[in-house]
Amino acid sequence: MSFLKNAIFVLLTLFALLYPKSIYAVTVRSYLVTEAKEFNGDPFLNRVYYNKTINFAYKSGRVVLSHNPDGTGEGYVGEVIGASQSFIGAFERNMNGVNEKGVNDCTPQKMKPLDITAVVKKSENNNVLVRFKFDCNASYQKIEDLYLVHFDDYDPNVTPFLDLPWDYKADGKAFQDVVLQIGSYFDHTFPLLSTNLFEPQEYESQLTTYKNESSLDKRYSKHDGYDYGNLAFVANNDNVLAAAAGQATYVNTCTACGNTIYIYHGNGYQTRYYHLQPEGLITNVPGQKIVVNDRQPIGRVGFSGNVDPRGEGGAHIHFMVVFDKNGDGNFDDNIPDGIVDPYGWQSDNPDPWENYMFSLNGQEKNGAKSHYLWKYGLSTVNTVIHPDGSSIINNRYNLTFPKNFVTRDVFLKFNTVPVSESSAELQPIGAGVDITLWDGIDTFFTNFQNFFTIDFSFTNLDITRFKPNSFSIYSSADGTNWQAESTTIDLLKQKATAQVNHLTQFAFMGQKIDSVAPVTTAIISGTTTNNPSEYTNETPVIININTTDQPTIGTLGIDYTIFKVNDEDWKQYNSPLYFNEIGEYEIFYYSVDKDGNIEDVKESKFSIVNPIELEAEITFDFENSRFLINAKDQTVPISTEIIKINKKEFDQTTLSTSSDKLKLVTKTDIKKNNYDLAIKSLQYNNDTPVEMNKNTFKIIIEANKLTQILNISKQVKVRLIYNKRKDKTTIVIIENSIRQKEEINGFKKLSFFTSTGAINYRIN
Repeated sequence: MSFLKNAIFVLLTLFALLYPKSIYAVTVRSYLVTEAKEFNGDPFLNRVYYNKTINFAYKSGRVVLSHNPDGTGEGYVGEVIGASQSFIGAFERNMNGVNEKGVNDCTPQKMKPLDITAVVKKSENNNVLVRFKFDCNASYQKIEDLYLVHFDDYDPNVTPFLDLPWDYKADGKAFQDVVLQIGSYFDHTFPLLSTNLFEPQEYESQLTTYKNESSLDKRYSKHDGYDYGNLAFVANNDNVLAAAAGQATYVNTCTACGNTIYIYHGNGYQTRYYHLQPEGLITNVPGQKIVVNDRQPIGRVGFSGNVDPRGEGGAHIHFMVVFDKNGDGNFDDNIPDGIVDPYGWQSDNPDPWENYMFSLNGQEKNGAKSHYLWKYGLSTVNTVIHPDGSSIINNRYNLTFPKNFVTRDVFLKFNTVPVSESSAELQPIGAGVDITLWDGIDTFFTNFQNFFTIDFSFTNLDITRFKPNSFSIYSSADGTNWQAESTTIDLLKQKATAQVNHLTQFAFMGQKIDSVAPVTTAIISGTTTNNPSEYTNETPVIININTTDQPTIGTLGIDYTIFKVNDEDWKQYNSPLYFNEIGEYEIFYYSVDKDGNIEDVKESKFSIVNPIELEAEITFDFENSRFLINAKDQTVPISTEIIKINKKEFDQTTLSTSSDKLKLVTKTDIKKNNYDLAIKSLQYNNDTPVEMNKNTFKIIIEANKLTQILNISKQVKVRLIYNKRKDKTTIVIIENSIRQKEEINGFKKLSFFTSTGAINYRIN
């Protein structure tokens, strides 16, 4: 029976090895370390009483020791278990429990899955030695089934091939210095920016990064690529480079994208470059295909399209990667389901984008799987810290742990991470690091009695635009709120050093000399009307945009000012703007200084109209029982005086604009609820006064009735009678001997106005 059980077990193990299971596109590969065993010493066991070397290939993924072949389960492994590989690392863990005084009680405990990735190397030939040792009991040890399990996330069909799309090496920087200087991230929740699809309302301000970090602070929700700008030392008019060799085409059909280059790389992937300058494009002919080499200039950094500071403000590169999921060579039909993140998905949990299902054009779709596509790796260290001390380097950071900093072997994860600007004044210099110490199972160590040293080298990094005494290594538990550590700065060696006794995220930061955005104003000039922000087309409307850099001392000056008119594209401002077409205008503008400070978008509105002829309109104010004379369809200054003509008194009303003047001479008679007004003459500017034929405007106010009567040169007679009880107005119009009559609900008001020397009327 025992033989049969063993045979079945071996067959199941072989099946697991030959037919590995896939979870979230991660292949689980299991290697048997040992079946359950008991060891009896005669008279004593050797210190190492059992060991086995596991040989396997490794490219990426986690490696654990576990009781079950799927990487789960708890099991007895004796008192001490160790894993090591020559020239890579070694780790030991004591599995005995402790009593209430914290002293070893020599009682082995079950072990949960133990992460030993730190002793594995990228190689086709890993030889990991697993050893079982005794600690207290030299005569008897018991161990249960144990497997080495590799969660293999390597995809042999994908080869990293991309480089960053600007010449960072020309500034003396390495890939690791700038790859995480990200302005706006790819949103793994809903990267739907290039579509008319909407994300749920509760996610409108949230994004998920490639490390499965959910954030309300990082920019920005729905974003389907990466923006690289000031933070990555990408400046306006810098060359944009092909991220890999391929075939380039120019696209100008996306208003928000601006001038765009697509590059097909012949491997199922296409890269897209948005917001380029109109000058310097490798081609500006839509549909034309141009072969480009890796790192060949294809355009210049610009701000065409939608580059409001709400996202990555000002000139920047929007970089996007699309995978041809259906393999038809048409990448447009893979928007958005083929959009991928070149940083991959760096989490053990499933990628929300890959698992998001949606309907588009009558087809059910889901997001594409993202692979790490940069041909250079992010700076990542996974190693073991021993009680005898360690020194570990990761890119520009160096950690030094003194002897007895830890009392037993622990695992160290030491990764570079992106750091957002802490404030307008405080800015990171280079990438940050996230440092974790843990036991490989479930216990993480963050605070210590002893201190360790963290060094940061700022060689070849530009620190000239920071306040000299402001540099410090900062720490943060959440990546948002940063606290300065006591830091020593060695300018000769270009190194910053801090002694700390806690683990978290760290970054080297400084305070900018100039952290204030420019101030831009628009001055509008032209021939105005008497309405606010309204101009006539008699002369051009001229807009001068003026910018000052703040503060006025210690700044580098203005880099550029951009503007757009209504829904047109953004353009760089170089000279005054001229407008003479009739219409309404909205001008948007903002400036960027040479320290990378970006102003919020400002706007100015104005309209251009045909010149309004100056005419007068006469109405009756029923509340105050008086006639009112105003300019028709505009507001102008008005003055009134009494004049005498042939010893009779008349009212002379003068209406004035900047270019025109109109004088009305009128006569008003008032007799107990009867009000009469007649226009005697009109004079436009300095023309000869026009004598008006007989005309009268009469108002009769009675208890239940209001009557309005207008007579114009005996040719037109208009009568409005309002019945207060019925709330109806009877309108009678006699014009050229033709009589019209109608009855309308409510009160209607009669007025009359001048029209190039004549008189007309309207009913409101």
